[in-house]
Amino acid sequence: MAADGTAANRILPWLRLARPQQWTKNLFVVAVPFFAGTLLDPGELTSSVVAVVSFCLASSAAYAFNDTQDVELDRLHPRKRGRPVADGSLSIRAARIFAALLAVTSLSVSAAAGGTATFWVAIFLLVNTLYSAGLKQHPGLDIIIIALGFPLRVLAGAGNDIGNTSPWLLACAGITALLLAAGKRHSELGSHGGVAVQFRPGLRKVSLRTTGAAVWASATVLAGAYTLYALAASSRTAPGWSMGITIPFAGLIIGLYLWQVLRHHAGEQPELLPFLCKPLLLSLLGYLAATLTVIYGMPMWTR
Repeated sequence: MAADGTAANRILPWLRLARPQQWTKNLFVVAVPFFAGTLLDPGELTSSVVAVVSFCLASSAAYAFNDTQDVELDRLHPRKRGRPVADGSLSIRAARIFAALLAVTSLSVSAAAGGTATFWVAIFLLVNTLYSAGLKQHPGLDIIIIALGFPLRVLAGAGNDIGNTSPWLLACAGITALLLAAGKRHSELGSHGGVAVQFRPGLRKVSLRTTGAAVWASATVLAGAYTLYALAASSRTAPGWSMGITIPFAGLIIGLYLWQVLRHHAGEQPELLPFLCKPLLLSLLGYLAATLTVIYGMPMWTR
């Protein structure tokens, strides 16, 4: 039992460095085949799974490298000080080697599967390396760089069908990322006040009012973009205009997110929000059910 405990203690810091709880973002990789109604096709499903795995490895590489760059700032943060590099569980050198291995593995996995995913994974790694190396210190630019990650995931999942990818779907992915990034900055300022600039120096150049305006603007544009996407969307199984039934769910999700961020400053860890706000979780499940009903021929459309 002691040996098992020792092994677990050795593995846990590496798992925390990889941040698997944030891999949910990589589900954007399957957006194109999912909304096209082709995700369950054998060939499509295999390539989508490989692309998701590649981006999970690539995003973990980005997180690990970022932690080595932010180690001193993370030690000033009430939550991030517990990260494995900041608390001394792992050395900076070990974390950088780990990040490099993950990056190489992600490229190898995507290359083995063929297609265009390798290109988008490489761009993702490059953008995140530049972000961690210093671009994140520039307010506005940091949010834009974060936002690029979501469309890159969508494009990777599109494979050879990029030409048929809805521009509204790409827009929704990018604007969603903008909204989450702006919500995170707004929550950091709202939750930590002036102390926030100690671990996020770039926040010296913005105010709570500025970040709040960015959140409102992103949410408004996202609502409009999704409405246009839903009304124009078509797939091989969904009748015309039928995606319109998902618009109320999308609006509710955006509204509840705004409430949590602007009222409670709860956007620092958006991946946890659905578990902290039951109405948001129910809205997400309702959206998923409505979308599956429309696209994958559930009883409503097959009778």
